[in-house]
Amino acid sequence: MQHPLAKITALAAALALGGCMTAQQWTKNPPLTTVNEDQPLGGDNLVAFGQVSEDHAPLQAGQLILVGEIYWFAIDKAESAELTRVFTSDLPQQFLFTDKSGAKNYQALPVILDEKDRQHFSSEVCLRYDTTDPAEVAKLQALDFKSQKIGHYPAYGRCLAMNGTMFIKPPNLPYDQRFQKSLPIEIKVRHQKRETDMVNIVSNIALLPATLSADTVGSVVMTPAWIKAGMDYFMKDDQETPATKP
Repeated sequence: MQHPLAKITALAAALALGGCMTAQQWTKNPPLTTVNEDQPLGGDNLVAFGQVSEDHAPLQAGQLILVGEIYWFAIDKAESAELTRVFTSDLPQQFLFTDKSGAKNYQALPVILDEKDRQHFSSEVCLRYDTTDPAEVAKLQALDFKSQKIGHYPAYGRCLAMNGTMFIKPPNLPYDQRFQKSLPIEIKVRHQKRETDMVNIVSNIALLPATLSADTVGSVVMTPAWIKAGMDYFMKDDQETPATKP
């Protein structure tokens, strides 16, 4: 005959396991998901690159600067080093600024500002280089460019992350080198909002018989607690005020 203590222990384990399984299911597939919404803030034109020659707070030596007509975009030092390695390569042709596919030229370079601190930005620059020359191909491969097939033309492309800080451009500064053609910059602010994910809700409800199978041993008392927690979760997020436009 099974000892009463063993029965109680087994029941407690079943309750704990069942509750954890249910909580983990909702954690794995949350009914509310975070959605990014980018709102236009303004624009600029990229006219030149610059590089910081010596430390001068808040800039550090080696940082790459995207020089706009209105703003400076100072790229973080680690990413600047890799970008500089690419941009200062001795390839005879200029890189093309493209989208991720490499097939389309950039209409505008996207710059996303942090919602809480609009001085910090993130972006990504995608470069393409068209060539069949073996020496140039070797240099591109050394720079981690990957082969792309753009129409009938062999090409090589790579996308590089750019994160950093945006400043108002100092006035009356001369350019050592200026692009023959400026590249538009599209500045946006990224807002995060939460939306109900009906797919996850349906998925979780469909799996309730399986995840609750251990709970049914004796978790009738626990069930209202889980339901209440879920309702509080919905109410808390549903009652949040929507993000305001900048």
